[in-house]
Amino acid sequence: MTGRSAWRRALPAAVGLLLVVCAALVIIGVLIERGGETHTEGGVAATTEHTEGERAEPGEERPPAEDAGDETVVGIRLESPAALVGLAVVSVGLAVWLWRRPARPAAGVVTVFTVAAGVLDVAEISRQLAADQTGLVVLAGLIVLLRLVTVAGAVALWRSISPAGSAPAGGRMGVG
Repeated sequence: MTGRSAWRRALPAAVGLLLVVCAALVIIGVLIERGGETHTEGGVAATTEHTEGERAEPGEERPPAEDAGDETVVGIRLESPAALVGLAVVSVGLAVWLWRRPARPAAGVVTVFTVAAGVLDVAEISRQLAADQTGLVVLAGLIVLLRLVTVAGAVALWRSISPAGSAPAGGRMGVG
């Protein structure tokens, strides 16, 4: 196996791994962000952090933080548990698809998905900058950087695959 052939076999796996790592980091970021927010269980407010002068009485409902998870796309809260599970499932699904069947359609879908997620991540950087959350800004910046590497890998994979199928010009692309 030549170096170029090994690269063509490793690239789908690397891009897939980056997809999963980015999804995991987004979930970690949301969990960190929620760490200081109010959580309601069974109708009773349980607070993990209080602002000065505000206390929740037992049994008292507290409204959720105004800017936390209010971002929506097509009516779906981006930081809701369902959206995060969806992100994880789609990311793992795309990673497996790309790894098992590295073809132009898979590389194209991964590229579009990653660019769309990256746009949301850049918006998150702005939101966290406004909230003065330096740690979350750094995490979101890392995610954006990894998304750029993912897009570059998916585009490189796209270019290495012949338009007629999954075989690159000069060899078989499929993973053994």
